[in-house]
Amino acid sequence: SNPTDDGFREILASHGDDQTYDEIKSLIDSLDIDEQSALVALTWVGRGDFGADEWDEARAAARERHNSRTAEYLLGIPLLADLLQNGLNELGLSCADYEKEHL
Repeated sequence: SNPTDDGFREILASHGDDQTYDEIKSLIDSLDIDEQSALVALTWVGRGDFGADEWDEARAAARERHNSRTAEYLLGIPLLADLLQNGLNELGLSCADYEKEHL
């Protein structure tokens, strides 16, 4: 460790009073089972566990394994945002595409 990197270590640490964590957890918890399953499946595609051509299989597997701790599971994955972005890229989508269609 060095003083320059010490600030980054804080990002990786778990903080009970982390408002960002609480907000994201609350958002994920508010999703229905299908939406949570799709988010998990997207993470798995981004990680390489499934390919884009296995999207339906990934969603079915995520739904089968669904439980009440989806938010904790996802937020415990290092580099979650990168995996989600990779998953979108693998499926030929982007956040901008979603915004155009839904916002």
